[in-house]
Amino acid sequence: MLNAVLGVLGWVVLGVVFVAALVLDVLGLFGNWVIFIGITTAGAVTGFDLYPWWILIILLLLAIVGEVLEALSGWMGARHIGGSSVGVLPPLIGALGGAVLGTIVIPIPIIGSLIGAFVGVFVGVFLYENQKHRRDVQASAMAGLGATVGRIGGAAAKVCIGILMIATFLCGVWFARGG
Repeated sequence: MLNAVLGVLGWVVLGVVFVAALVLDVLGLFGNWVIFIGITTAGAVTGFDLYPWWILIILLLLAIVGEVLEALSGWMGARHIGGSSVGVLPPLIGALGGAVLGTIVIPIPIIGSLIGAFVGVFVGVFLYENQKHRRDVQASAMAGLGATVGRIGGAAAKVCIGILMIATFLCGVWFARGG
């Protein structure tokens, strides 16, 4: 009886971890790594009888691909519209600062953070282009817009990869159980 209760509790906790991780992905944070750590922890707790070992390798590769796609998407968005090679720091600082301010200004859970993060990417890239590269307002705004659109695409790709990671894990569990 106790094992059944602990099993159900484990699945509920893992489900909460998955939902929280996908929310982190939407915000452009490290959600896929949370999924990877949650699944690895579930495997460690069960003596790695829950799924085949090679699932972790697939999940690790998917998490890395998600990070690369997200990092490249903002950069490619800014470059596509004519911005400089912005790099990772200005949009990241802008996204984090914007998410914090967005939560304060729009105190609706997740919505304020999400809007703030994307506005923050725009502002971060705009200021970087305008101040560091001395571009005019229009060119800086276009680079900011490109980085923001790229960042939205990167977040969407990361959420899709997170869902693929969860599906891969569940398929591994199903096959390990003789499904």
